[in-house]
Amino acid sequence: MGKWQLAVLALGLFGSIRGHADMLELDLISNNVVSVRGAILEWVDGASVTNGRFASFLQIRGVGIAGDYNRGGKRNIQLRDIPMVSLNGTNFLQFALDVRGPTVSLDTIEIFTAPVASVNTNYLGAVGTKRWDLDKGCWNYADQSGPGCEPTWDDVVVQIDPQRNKKHSGVDMLLYVPVSYFVDAQPNDYVYFFCVFGNPPKPYPSAITMHPKGPGTATWGIVKPLHADKIASVGELMAQNGY
Repeated sequence: MGKWQLAVLALGLFGSIRGHADMLELDLISNNVVSVRGAILEWVDGASVTNGRFASFLQIRGVGIAGDYNRGGKRNIQLRDIPMVSLNGTNFLQFALDVRGPTVSLDTIEIFTAPVASVNTNYLGAVGTKRWDLDKGCWNYADQSGPGCEPTWDDVVVQIDPQRNKKHSGVDMLLYVPVSYFVDAQPNDYVYFFCVFGNPPKPYPSAITMHPKGPGTATWGIVKPLHADKIASVGELMAQNGY
């Protein structure tokens, strides 16, 4: 991991934290479905064949601690491009992961939106409006103990074994994030997806076994629907569903 990536971790993940963390380990090795903070992570047994419909927006390489977000305009993606699915009466935005290599710990996901394309900063607080966080239910980069935000968060670790799928012909995992987190976002807003694999440094000890990222790539993207129904307006969608 480069120095700028460590800076992102230091400033964006825990630079202003003053509380403590609870550990939450999600086993996506023995289980096919786990959930956290309203989102669902589903292992796709056998790797779902996407027939060229997988469109990547973030590829993470490196070993040990490896992370980044889709910065700098190389993989711009707008909210309207992300497929929406309905599960048990709840609408979700669907993200997809194609991952290679040995067992790895998925340690961090933070999803932002911004009205501008090609954001490129090492400070996560300046990326845009945060919409969903794997670890924290509330956040404030300036003051984590501000109004309505407890100075504690969960350290959520998702354990993944890419070798469960012997043939890598498609996506291995699907992440479903409730549309309700994007209620005031606009369809033309750009989506920035920050992710870290491995064991980034944190200001507290962890009892969870952490698996560093090995050789191989981890690629986030979307699976284009067969029937390309675009999200006309997230605000309209929420109003139609009574949110």
